[in-house]
Amino acid sequence: MRPSFAQWLLWLGLAASCKPADPWAPCRESPVEFSSALPRCATPGCLACASQLDETWRARREPRPRAEFRVNFMRASADARDRFVEKSRPEGTFAYEHCTAGTVRGATCSMYSPTCVEVFARALRSGQTPVAQRTQMNLAVDRSCEGPRSALLERLKTCAPDLGPAGCSTDACRDCTVGHIAALSLLAPTADQPDRAEAFQRFIRETPEAVARAAAEAFGSPDAPVDLDPVVVRRGLRAYCVDLLGHSAAPLPFACHAQVAMLLTHPEYTREFAQTWEAMRRAPYPSFGPVFDRVLGAVAREDHPAIMVLQQIDQLPPAAVVDGYRRAVSLPGITPAAAAALRERLDRIGNVPAAPSTGTAPTPPPSEPSGGGGAAV
Repeated sequence: MRPSFAQWLLWLGLAASCKPADPWAPCRESPVEFSSALPRCATPGCLACASQLDETWRARREPRPRAEFRVNFMRASADARDRFVEKSRPEGTFAYEHCTAGTVRGATCSMYSPTCVEVFARALRSGQTPVAQRTQMNLAVDRSCEGPRSALLERLKTCAPDLGPAGCSTDACRDCTVGHIAALSLLAPTADQPDRAEAFQRFIRETPEAVARAAAEAFGSPDAPVDLDPVVVRRGLRAYCVDLLGHSAAPLPFACHAQVAMLLTHPEYTREFAQTWEAMRRAPYPSFGPVFDRVLGAVAREDHPAIMVLQQIDQLPPAAVVDGYRRAVSLPGITPAAAAALRERLDRIGNVPAAPSTGTAPTPPPSEPSGGGGAAV
């Protein structure tokens, strides 16, 4: 006797009721992205999901649990993943993938937990994060709420109380330099935005001098951190060099010479041109001597010396100006127009005692100053 349609429906219902429950079902109760609220795994479903993640992770040496974990990890809610990552500390890129999952639709920012702040700090300090992952992380940090972002910057810029002698030769100073470079990678890309510019400049001013010098040398070296955007390298190098020029009595790092000379001789960089000349006027002559030589060398080779540059030079200490002009007019490659302009200014300044010579003839800056890491002007 054939079963009736009603019996078929009954059997199908019984079969469905006997099917084992999906252990991963609780993981889909909440969004997988971050919201503007701090991740909190307090509901029974979230706790069950975190427990399922932990159990599967512990059995990862077996092929099936390992595959299940890989498939379901990023499908789990952000709250459950955060609890699992905090408790189990999985190796590999799982913590990184969790923290860069994105922002839920409609949220203004991502409120990351201290676990993700630490994940970001480690990745930023490594200096070897692949470019694709670094871009993904930069986007995640840029979307972060103000609290986690401030905590991350504070974590990166915190230094040991004693950085050791000048020269940044201690582990404490080198570690502090790495942290400051990592923090700059977050601040520099948005330094041209009005609401972020002040934070960038304040960070530069608060950097210890030994760390600022080491960071400038790192940015200006051919092997600058490979995972940094050229914009970060260029802005970091220029900002530290200009700050050191105006506040340090010691000579500028060699990596700063070409960058500072370029800013001093290019009025089209309106804001940087004014800031750099202001720093130049605050600096003692011995410290800016090599840069001054580059500026004078560039002026001497111009067919039409920029009047704005000459006006700024005239505002430096008179003794330094006279000494520089006298050496510049004797350069073999000086153009007639430049020689006439410099002699006219010497005659106008008058009989001023010359400053102690730097011992070198003015030299022109390279046409494309190196900025480290392939940074372009």
